[in-house]
Amino acid sequence: MLRMWLVAIALIFAAPAAVLGHSWYDADCCSDKDCFPATNVKYYAYDRSYTADVHGHHVRVGPEVRKLLSLDAGYHACIRARPGMEIRVKCWYVPGNSRKQDDIAGQDAQG
Repeated sequence: MLRMWLVAIALIFAAPAAVLGHSWYDADCCSDKDCFPATNVKYYAYDRSYTADVHGHHVRVGPEVRKLLSLDAGYHACIRARPGMEIRVKCWYVPGNSRKQDDIAGQDAQG
């Protein structure tokens, strides 16, 4: 019985953290279910694009993709993954400490 109460208490404290994990993603871009941290991020200056691994997919983030400022120190992508269709990056979050912020909405270009 004590174990059941401990599990219930843990779930109560874990649930808000799960909700808040996506709460800063832009609502116009993400449905809070399709945004994920990106790993193995590479930037290609010649065409201002990125490649990254996002939620089990290797994606290309072209210069046409909407770029927003990440609120943590990491890259994040909002993706649209539908069966039978190519993975599409809807928004790309760039950390504030990155020098590759040339397209972040609301910021001047930086080198």
